[in-house]
Amino acid sequence: MSAIGGGVRFAACGGTTCTLMTNAQGIAASAVAATVGGAIVLTAAAPSGSVTAGFTARAETMSVVSRPTGSVMVGTVATTSFAVRLTAADGVSPVMGETVQFRTTAGSARLGGCGSAGCAMATDAQGVATMTVTPTAAGTVVVTANSVTGSATAAVIGTVLPDVLQVVEGLAGTVYVGDTVSPGFSVRLVLADGKTPIAGQAVTINVSAGAATLGACGGTSCTVVTDANGIASTGVTPTAAGALAVTAQAVGVTGALAQTATMTVLARQRAVAAIEPVVYVAEGVTVNWTAQVVLSDTSAATDGLPVLWTASAGMQFVAGSSMVSGSVAGIGVQVSGLGAGDRVQGTACAWSGVCGTLTVVGVSAAEWQVQAVSGGGQQVAAGGVTEPVVMRVTDAAGHAVMGASVAVYQTVTAWQQACVDQGRCPAGAVMGSTTTRVVSDVAGLVTLQNGDVLAAVGEQGSAVQITAAAGTQGTASVMVERLP
Repeated sequence: MSAIGGGVRFAACGGTTCTLMTNAQGIAASAVAATVGGAIVLTAAAPSGSVTAGFTARAETMSVVSRPTGSVMVGTVATTSFAVRLTAADGVSPVMGETVQFRTTAGSARLGGCGSAGCAMATDAQGVATMTVTPTAAGTVVVTANSVTGSATAAVIGTVLPDVLQVVEGLAGTVYVGDTVSPGFSVRLVLADGKTPIAGQAVTINVSAGAATLGACGGTSCTVVTDANGIASTGVTPTAAGALAVTAQAVGVTGALAQTATMTVLARQRAVAAIEPVVYVAEGVTVNWTAQVVLSDTSAATDGLPVLWTASAGMQFVAGSSMVSGSVAGIGVQVSGLGAGDRVQGTACAWSGVCGTLTVVGVSAAEWQVQAVSGGGQQVAAGGVTEPVVMRVTDAAGHAVMGASVAVYQTVTAWQQACVDQGRCPAGAVMGSTTTRVVSDVAGLVTLQNGDVLAAVGEQGSAVQITAAAGTQGTASVMVERLP
């Protein structure tokens, strides 16, 4: 028995032709399996003659069991294998042991069956041939499976695993304009494994927001080469307040993402302020006092900070008298012979240009006024101590006047009880009087302590009338009583 044109397999002998013996009934028979699709013509020949028979066969088929898709990192095996199944012409029975040729028809890949771009794989008992796919270069990879019964394809996109740029030191903490950030900004460039450093690679570091100078080159954008540990770094010095961002980008490497660090820069507030920025002094006199300024800095302590004192004509700073205590600096000052309305100035400077101003103004004696500040109206028991009596000399605008000569008149009279409602009250006997002169201090004050206030002799009660006079019209009076 045979098939014209082949395409069958006889079950009786397993071949494409068979010689059979007739049975007792004179019959020779065999099952037939088609190996190709289409019209099949069979011939049986014997010495006595031949006969033919025919049928239409369905071919073996190939179907896809699984195929890789999407993106696969170069050098990485695709998660899903490429697998096809061969089925016999009946559409059900698996075809075992048939060769399937897997071949890379586009792109570059390594196939797992043989480790090259093309491999042959025999179907297993389920009729399945399976192949793993590993892209070896970036781009589209197409793998084709071929057998005598058909073909199928699978396609993936090979992508390169990126190198990694890591921030080692960001812009941490608080920084003021002009201060260098500590620590600075540094990044590490490593391979895709996250560990192996890439040395000798250029990294661009630039100020991407705000204003700053980069120590690596003195500008706002620097190219830094990574060291043996893959690190590129630079110092950062902000030059303006506000939001600051610094960005690092590796040059010419595979896929490493840029890294950015941010921080807020604070404006430095420095000041030198005189405790008494304007001092008013009596005209024509010489006065001495200690001028003081307060040093303030929002970014650092000011203890021991040097201060440069400078005076204009008419003002002198006393050599060797400069002092600093904590945040306060002081110096001895002398001003002589200012006329009414004259002004002289001095400056105190720190931090090379941050200055405070001290102004001294001459005040005419015609403007002097005297005010009682405290100590008037007190009553002191016999043997007791009087509280200080304080007067202040001011100008017409109420500014304290230093250096004014004040005449203090004290008149002591015998103490009397309150007067009755009707009739005249007799004046107390005058027990003594005195006149002294004192000079107002930098706050315009004249102070009479206990020993400066006249007191009656012995246990006898007394009343002291105190009158202070300054300039051409300034006067003020108070009474202090010592009870019997």
